[in-house]
Amino acid sequence: MGLSAKTAADLPDESQCALGRWYYAGTGSQQFYSDQDFQALEVPHREVHQQAIEAVTYHQQGRMDEAMAALSRMEAANLDVMKRLRYIMRKYRPDAQQARQAVPPVLHNSPAATNSFNNRLLDILKPTCTER
Repeated sequence: MGLSAKTAADLPDESQCALGRWYYAGTGSQQFYSDQDFQALEVPHREVHQQAIEAVTYHQQGRMDEAMAALSRMEAANLDVMKRLRYIMRKYRPDAQQARQAVPPVLHNSPAATNSFNNRLLDILKPTCTER
């Protein structure tokens, strides 16, 4: 079927990934919990995970158009999260060194983090999508 045997159940929810751990239980929640921009990360971040799960679920059901649409929504939500993170880091620029230490290392290089996540998801979806 695909390059990966992973299912939607294998994907982490928004509290289990590096950003989620930082956001809910790490230095992010400790340092920025009262910041409205920080709080606004939660919805698009959750959307990234929900759409990834939908994409894999649709793929496993053979519903390729819906899988690709969910993947597109996931990418849009992911770009929104990255934009919001960059804004928060610029907002606290006087403490840029502290902000860098507060953000999980996977987020310092956001294009690589985005590509890594997307590549893992595409490994699950790719074979069937290219067979069409």
